[in-house]
Amino acid sequence: MKIKGMILSTCICVFLSTTNAQERTLAQENPIGSHLQLRESSKVSFVGSFAGKARCDASGDLYIRVMPSGDIDPSRAPIKEISADGHLKKTFSLPEDKKQVSAMDFFVSHDGNVYEQEYTRNGTVDVAEFSNDGLFRSSIQLDAEPFIPYQIVVFQTGDLLLSGTLANPGGHLHTPFTALFDSSGKLLKKIYEPEDDNYRQKAEAKDPDFTTDAGSSNAAVYEGDATIGSDGNAYLLRSTPSAALVYVISPKGEVVRKLRVDPPEPGLTGQDLRSTTNNLAISFLQKHSTIGISRVVDLKGNLIADYRATDEKVFPGLPGCYVSSGFVFLGHDAEHNVYVRKAEVQ
Repeated sequence: MKIKGMILSTCICVFLSTTNAQERTLAQENPIGSHLQLRESSKVSFVGSFAGKARCDASGDLYIRVMPSGDIDPSRAPIKEISADGHLKKTFSLPEDKKQVSAMDFFVSHDGNVYEQEYTRNGTVDVAEFSNDGLFRSSIQLDAEPFIPYQIVVFQTGDLLLSGTLANPGGHLHTPFTALFDSSGKLLKKIYEPEDDNYRQKAEAKDPDFTTDAGSSNAAVYEGDATIGSDGNAYLLRSTPSAALVYVISPKGEVVRKLRVDPPEPGLTGQDLRSTTNNLAISFLQKHSTIGISRVVDLKGNLIADYRATDEKVFPGLPGCYVSSGFVFLGHDAEHNVYVRKAEVQ
C-alpha cells in the first residue's frame, strides 16, 4: 500500500467547541495575516527521508516515519520520536514477525503511547500498540469488513476511531468508512454522513477533485487528517476544494458538530490537522506541494489568523507541531540530513 507522499505534513492544529450539533461555516472575513520566521535549526543525528505526517505528544516531541537512505517502501519504515531540540529519543519498530504488514497512519497519545494502524496481507486491519518507552505491546485485530485505513485516533477510554475507504471488488476505494472500536477491536459503531455519500458519488464519477492521481481512491478521505482535541472529542477532516469539512465526533461515536472552514485563497485544499489547547488550525496547501497557508480558528470557530511562510524551511506543509512557544518543523537537505527547525510568528 502506498503511504501518502513524502513530506506531506503540516505545522499546526487543534479542536473546536462542541456545545451543540449545529453546522457552522466560517465568515469570509480577512483575518490578521502573520508570517513565520525561522529562528533556530538543529541537525538530528540520523539521515533519511520522511513518509506521511508527523504527530506530536504533550511535551512537543515529534513522531515521524523515517525511511533509511535507499529504502523505497515507506510502509516498512519505523516511527522515530525526535525532541524539539533535535535529539533522537526512541524508535518504534514492529517485531520481525509483524513486518510484512503495510503500516499506515499512526496516533500518539499525550503521554507518548503510539498506535499504528496496519493493513495485512489477508485484508484485515490491525492496530499495533507501543508503550511510551518504545516497546511493542500488542496487536489488535479489528472486527470490520475489509477497508483501507487512512486516519486513526484513540480516545481516553481506549476506544479506537479509524477512517478510510472500503476495499470494494475491482480495487476501487471510493466509499468512505469510519467506525468506532473498543480496545479489543470489537466494532461499536459505524459513522457515515450524507457528505460521505456525496463524496463517494463524486469519486465514482471520476471527479478529479475527489479522486487521487491513480483514480482508485477517494481524495476527500485519503487527503484528510484526524486528531483528538483537549476536550476529548475526535476531529476528522475531509479534504475538499470548496471547504475543509471537520466532523467533531464524541467518544461515543456521535457526530456532535460539523465545521466548514473555507480556504484562505483559491487553489488551496485543507489537508492537515493538529491539536493544541483551545484552537484548531488547518493547513491549506497547493496540490502536491508543501506550500500554503495555515488557517487558525478559536473554540467558537472565529478566525484568528492566517499563517504564511516565505522561507521554504518552514512552509506549512512540512511535518511539525504547534506549541506554546511557536512552531516546530522537520526538514532535510539534499544529503537527507534531518533538521528540527523552530519558527516564530513575525
